[in-house]
Order: sequence, then structure tokens, then C-alpha cells
Amino acid sequence: MIEALFLLVSVIRSSLTNQTELALENLASHAEPLDPFAPEAERQLQAAAWRAWFQANPWDAIEQSLIQQMSSEDRATQRRAIVALGHVGMVMLTCQSQAFANLRRRLSAVGRMAFSNYILQSIICTTVFYGYGLGLFGHLNRFPLMIFVVAIWLLQLWLSPWWLARFRYGPLEWLWRTLTYGRRQSMTLNTAEE
Repeated sequence: MIEALFLLVSVIRSSLTNQTELALENLASHAEPLDPFAPEAERQLQAAAWRAWFQANPWDAIEQSLIQQMSSEDRATQRRAIVALGHVGMVMLTCQSQAFANLRRRLSAVGRMAFSNYILQSIICTTVFYGYGLGLFGHLNRFPLMIFVVAIWLLQLWLSPWWLARFRYGPLEWLWRTLTYGRRQSMTLNTAEE
């Protein structure tokens, strides 16, 4: 991976040096004189730099050398990264839309009780998988484990909104706030903090 990075840097450096020099010479021969004290000077300089960059077009050489150097495993990794970015985009679009509003409300409640839910998950999983509980570690295949994960998530998606409809904070969030502020925090929804 590091060798590929060094190769990329060297290809970019050599390609940019040769092609950018030609593009800058071409630009200088056709460009208007630039007044450095004019209010538009900075914008004009930026535009000239971008034109020189795009006229140089080093990407063809870079792309060809990278494709030649990449193994099929590297290409598969690249495709996986693109698919992952697509999934992130779908999640972002879903969050911005009004679709799945009930699920987002429930997930928000799970997030508001993150510390309590983390400890609840730990207690459930250690009880099921460790020796002091059922001792199922290493005895379940993937499919039963997936069912177990979904069951814990469904429990949290049900329990967190139910709890927060009755109380201001999760139980461990309340304890944390009480210890942080040095005084007992109000747990109920209808009274102000003490």
C-alpha cells in the first residue's frame, strides 16, 4: 500500500511538472495582462491557475499508471469503498427525508440513552455468553447470533422510547449528570431540575 502511495506521488509530480509547464506557457501567451492591484486580481489569479491545471490534464497518465499497478484485490477494495459511500449517501438521504420518521424517533431515543443501553447490552450478552450465565460463547453459528442481535435492538427500540416517555433521562445518564453537577437531578418530566 505504501509503495502504491509513493508511486502515485512520483507519477503526479512528474506528470504535473511537464504538463503544467506547457499549459502555463500556453496560458501566458494568450492571457491578458493582470493588474495585481485591481479588486478582481485574486479571482483572476485563481481562474488562471484552474485553467492551467485543467489544460495540463495529468489525470490520464495517473489513471493509466494506477490501473496498471493495481491488483484485482485492490480494484475489489476500491469497488467496496464506492458501494460503502453509496450506502452512506442512502442513509443521509433517508435522514433528510420524512421517511421512517417513527424509526428515526426510536433511534433518537436509543441515542439519548446510549450509556444505559450500552450497559444493558453488556449485561445481556455476558449473561448469555459467559460461564456464569448460559455459557453459549462459541456454541452458536452466525444465523442465531444475528437473530440475537436483532432481538437486542428490538428490545432497545421498544424500551428506550417507553422509558423516555416517563422520565427525563436514562437511569445511568441521570446518575452521571447527578455526579457531574454534584446535586441530585430531577428524573421526572413534569418538574424542573432542582
